[in-house]
Amino acid sequence: DALPIYGAIAAVVVGSCILAASTRLALALLVFYFSSSRLTRLGSSRKKAVDAHFKVGGERDALQVLCNGGIPACLSLCYAWVATDSDIPFDIHQAGFWPVVLQAAVVGYICCCTADTWAAEVGVLAHTRPVLITSFQSVPPGTNGGVTLQGFGASAAGGLTIGLSIAAYGWILGLKEDTLGVILICFCAGVVGSLLDSLLGATLQYSGINRINQVVQTKRASIRHISGIECLDNNTVNLVSASLTSLLTVWLALDLLV
Repeated sequence: DALPIYGAIAAVVVGSCILAASTRLALALLVFYFSSSRLTRLGSSRKKAVDAHFKVGGERDALQVLCNGGIPACLSLCYAWVATDSDIPFDIHQAGFWPVVLQAAVVGYICCCTADTWAAEVGVLAHTRPVLITSFQSVPPGTNGGVTLQGFGASAAGGLTIGLSIAAYGWILGLKEDTLGVILICFCAGVVGSLLDSLLGATLQYSGINRINQVVQTKRASIRHISGIECLDNNTVNLVSASLTSLLTVWLALDLLV
């Protein structure tokens, strides 16, 4: 139910590209998808009450799927082209420079998407009101760029979960790598990626509140402005923050795991 027909087609294309490149990267994608879909259903009635754009069941269209998985799919195809094996360690001395760079880029992107989704789905249910990341002023739940301690903890847990998943799978495959380093990098990617998403959401994405106290992302005469400008929407915010996190993850992998 989380994917309508075009979203499902996009998901099949993305998943097939990543699976064809690496089962380890495909595992990261599956952990992201199934965990995020489950969390989206958590407290759905409360989310619907505060967010006018909330979709019951966590339904995702093709554009959302491509913004979350299009770049990892393309990077995975590049990875498949240059890597000598489908599943490699995070070690350029064993696997080569470009395979490790591309693998790190995909993992970092997925860590950001996971952490941001976990933070959004858990944070909106927090019993304390969120604060805007740029000003620390109290804002309504569901405001773009609003952060809570619960949401921050969820983002850290999201990145950590991806790290533990791919590290455990690497151990099962017998890959010789810095396991703790891999987990730490994923944890950092999740936290930083979620913070980047919040910062972009607070500044470049419009948030307003309508007459029934629901947060909306479209500027209209009847809407009271909360934060941000009409520059990016939720999909492009995810795309930009995850892309930046992907680059950061590559840098961390080359710095910590070489």
